[in-house]
Amino acid sequence: MPFGIDLPGRVNNIRLTKSDCLHPLFEAVVNSIQEIGEVNRKSKAKITGRITVRIDRSNLQKIIEENGLPVNSRPIQGFTVEDDGIGFTEENFRSFQRSDTTRKVKKGGKGVGRFLWLKAFNMVHIESVFSEKGAWFRRSFDFACTDDGIENHKLEPTGIKTRNTVIKLDGLKTPYRDVCPKTSRAISKQIIEHCMPFFVIGACPQIVVHDPDDGSEIDLGEMFDSDIKISETSKAFGINGRLFRITHLLTRSSEEAEHRLHFCAHQRSVKSEALKPRIPNLHKGLLASEQMGPIYYTGLVIGDYLDERVSTERTRFDITDDIFSTSPDVVQWKELTQNCVGLVKEFLSPYLAPIQKKKMEQIEALVRERSPQYRTLLKHRPAVLEDIPPDLDDDQLDLKLYEQYIYYESQLRTQATSLLEENEQGYEEVRKHFGMFIEEWNEQGISKLAQYVVHRKATLEIFTRRLKLRGQKHYALEDAIHKLIFPMRKTSDEIPYDSMNLWLIDERLAYHSYLASDKRLDQLENCSIEGEDRPDLLIFNSPFAFSDDDDNEEYNSIVIIEFKRPMRNDYKPTPDEEGNEDAKKNPISQVQRYIDKIRNGKAIDREGRHINVCANVRFYVYIVCDITPSLRQIAVEATCLKRRTSEVSLSISLTIMPMSK
Repeated sequence: MPFGIDLPGRVNNIRLTKSDCLHPLFEAVVNSIQEIGEVNRKSKAKITGRITVRIDRSNLQKIIEENGLPVNSRPIQGFTVEDDGIGFTEENFRSFQRSDTTRKVKKGGKGVGRFLWLKAFNMVHIESVFSEKGAWFRRSFDFACTDDGIENHKLEPTGIKTRNTVIKLDGLKTPYRDVCPKTSRAISKQIIEHCMPFFVIGACPQIVVHDPDDGSEIDLGEMFDSDIKISETSKAFGINGRLFRITHLLTRSSEEAEHRLHFCAHQRSVKSEALKPRIPNLHKGLLASEQMGPIYYTGLVIGDYLDERVSTERTRFDITDDIFSTSPDVVQWKELTQNCVGLVKEFLSPYLAPIQKKKMEQIEALVRERSPQYRTLLKHRPAVLEDIPPDLDDDQLDLKLYEQYIYYESQLRTQATSLLEENEQGYEEVRKHFGMFIEEWNEQGISKLAQYVVHRKATLEIFTRRLKLRGQKHYALEDAIHKLIFPMRKTSDEIPYDSMNLWLIDERLAYHSYLASDKRLDQLENCSIEGEDRPDLLIFNSPFAFSDDDDNEEYNSIVIIEFKRPMRNDYKPTPDEEGNEDAKKNPISQVQRYIDKIRNGKAIDREGRHINVCANVRFYVYIVCDITPSLRQIAVEATCLKRRTSEVSLSISLTIMPMSK
């Protein structure tokens, strides 16, 4: 008896992601719930009946298990779902053979759930004992992805007078088998989550999950009541005239537990979303009490609108965020989720408040002791702090505060532009807005100053540490000092301004035209100078005048900075006529050599224009070093230089300036 469609093509068009690998099993379980419900409806009895879900594991793997591998490591081959529902009567069987049947439309049936079986499994075998017109029959057949679909169909009378239907899903396909949960407890939990509305409203028969390999049997109703459910509260709400209801469930911890919001259709979970990204203050588990332990939140959202918009596969909703829709009763997905998240926050407020308080105490301590620049956020933008997750360490928290601070700065700049363009409002209104704005603007300036001071303090602390003795009475190399003030082998075109610490030497050095750090003279971008010497820092200040020839311009000044190892005391005097190579290493000899080469060289700017480096160009030399006896003697004898010496605030460096020939 063939199917009335191209069954392989229909199955091929069904969407089933690997993450939804248990949905075919869910379909079988829900079908059993509905068929048992049909028996109870006809008898007008309370919900009775039993559903048994058996886990079928690979026999091939059983040999491996006997050699020491645990039972739960073996792949799942399939599932068997057995129930005592109404069974495959003639009406149900004819409906089964029709694609997209509407027989169960009032129960949310789409008529395509059985196609999910063939999407994930190679074969489905069905046996059903049922009663019809006072007689008892046994029907059996295979459901396969063939042109006919129904194979090996048999219908015969039977002496068995007990309803029983067995659906065996066999041969779980590789893509789904690889990601399928392995333990009976994990599978049971997912069945409960999918069928949660049935458990919540008390419309669920007894369901047990049996794993023959280890003999375990889990009663899902008992698991829900004793191991999962703690409390339950419902609240109705409306959006654009459409009514919804959200049920708040608090559940105990379980495998892979997390806070989730389930959107349901026809008493089944269709789409779920993690709440942690939407409610940052949610812990991994909310601590109810020492006796209760960690608990988790589960929200169930139902409504006719969701029933109407569920997809045929029941794996998604046909609800979008169509901003161009003009229909008054259209509910956008973003609008629905925002309403639900707001209700969840309201419900969880007794649990979230202590977490928020602890987080704010940590933020306030960090701002007070380490990062005062964020103080304006506490006063003017406290709401954004709610989006910062709890339980961060101070470094992670500082990064999150920085992100919010940058956004706050951009908002202030936008607000400043808007105020300048306000022409329509009256004087009093503008004055009021301006007064509120200028308060925030000024406080932001103070915040930046605080950040500036903190940055300098931290930099000086690092600088001081690098000047101290290290292991085996060694001092840091000059490179350690150099890198702190400006990165080596770089130019000012490559390094952002806030990565330079030139202020440690002189505030004015930050304002320059071009800076080269530890670059060979013959490799500078704006000069053509012979020599392989590498000044530690070479700074060209901005041109201040043009000569009569428009192709020539003169630099205001050139700055040379040399770093020496702390407490170095082996400098040799200036070379005599016979020459002394070691003497060339003393800083005064070095800078004299640099100056001579620069003045004798041919300077060219980055546009190819000649630059005058003449006698009028001033050279400023900074030698950052300890004033040891050998260096002091060399400085005194260096009469060829006009000099002025002074010990800077840290009393660790010698500055020779100004210097010219």
